[in-house]
Amino acid sequence: MYCFKCGKEIPDDSVFCPACGTKQDGTAQEPKPANAGPAPTPPANAGYAQPVNQSPIHKAQYNLLCILGLVISLISLVFNYFGLVGLGGVIVSVIGLVLCNRRKENGRILGALGVLFGAVSVITAVVAMM
Repeated sequence: MYCFKCGKEIPDDSVFCPACGTKQDGTAQEPKPANAGPAPTPPANAGYAQPVNQSPIHKAQYNLLCILGLVISLISLVFNYFGLVGLGGVIVSVIGLVLCNRRKENGRILGALGVLFGAVSVITAVVAMM
């Protein structure tokens, strides 16, 4: 059988043309006459089936404020100036989480960990001051 779009010979049981990727309807086609003009050149990756109407995948970015909040909160576990560094880590992480949800970005886990470690740091500072 022949592809009805590009005229290349293809196996009878083909669903797609290996040369141009056009879906075949399963009916046998006669070859195009020689005077029909030159056949279009197939793309460079013609041996592979091409996805039809598939939108490209866009990978979401990580929210930098969530990452920064986690780093500040981790630093506050070592250098805890009356809980102020931990409180700053919590604030930055919460802002990062809010922006992360609005912009559909990755990093929610990092922001939540920043809130957790910052809260532990603040609680440790409060208990130490008593």
